[in-house]
Amino acid sequence: MRIHPLFPSPLVEHHLSDKICSLLKRDCEREKYELNSDEGSYASINIKVLSKLSNVEKAILDIFHQYAQDSLDYDGQFKISTSWYTKVENKFSSQYHHHKNSFYSGIIYFDQYQPEDEGFLYLTNPLDKYTDFLRENSDAFKAIGSSDAGVCITRSGNQYPGQMMVWNAFPSVEAAMIGSLKYDPNTATGQITKMRELKHSTIWKSLKSFRLEPGHEVVARFKIQQNNINAFVEIMAKLEKEVQKNGHPNFFNGVFVSIAGGKESQTIKVRNITNSASDQGKIVDEYFSGKYKLFDEAVALTEGFVDEQIQVCEQIYKQ
Repeated sequence: MRIHPLFPSPLVEHHLSDKICSLLKRDCEREKYELNSDEGSYASINIKVLSKLSNVEKAILDIFHQYAQDSLDYDGQFKISTSWYTKVENKFSSQYHHHKNSFYSGIIYFDQYQPEDEGFLYLTNPLDKYTDFLRENSDAFKAIGSSDAGVCITRSGNQYPGQMMVWNAFPSVEAAMIGSLKYDPNTATGQITKMRELKHSTIWKSLKSFRLEPGHEVVARFKIQQNNINAFVEIMAKLEKEVQKNGHPNFFNGVFVSIAGGKESQTIKVRNITNSASDQGKIVDEYFSGKYKLFDEAVALTEGFVDEQIQVCEQIYKQ
């Protein structure tokens, strides 16, 4: 069997000289700009800005030709078809996109950075960026009356790339239902709409005592008959105490049922929570060594797993 890396997307990083960065800084101030489709982002009207900076254009082409010859084994000549400046306001960003009319695209960061950083391209994790945005913009949490809120990022068992959950805690189901009418994420406007794609929302009701202390969480969903739910919850409560007595005092679990959850209406969700991946792994190792038979008893009351994930959760808002 042979594996061929078809259509890869290599990222080439190169440090440009201070002289080139200075030329670009001066030139960009002479251009006129118009608003992009992305909020807070502006593009120069001139889309051939490098045509008047021949030395800069040649330097960039020389860098690319070196890469093309050394890494891609291309000996042909390329040209820069279009070039423009983009200005992005603080805390805004440019949306992920393609340049369909080009074989290769490049970007130079040369302004509003520390001197030692100029000319470098840095990538940020979009999940971290979204989390930071929510942390700094808590108006929605306040509007719906959340007592606490946070995020859970899926690290294993993803249903799709970049899966995460934004959660809100309320003192009662009544408060959660009232809150759900005060803010509709589907009608949100502004920068947040470019940072996430909504998949699903529901209200979850805890069926046993639950300590709100987000951490490293193994999250399982089960199908279970209505008449087995109470027995299932009782066993999970006993299992929690057994694990704690076995040297894991910070372990706890939660059992939740959805209310008007659509596709979730057929499932019970269990969250097994620890402070760290290490603690979680030790508990799993102990299970496979023969401990925690109560877990097997609980699963026997279900119709089996729907899915299971590892999520890393944190709290980002408290009333």
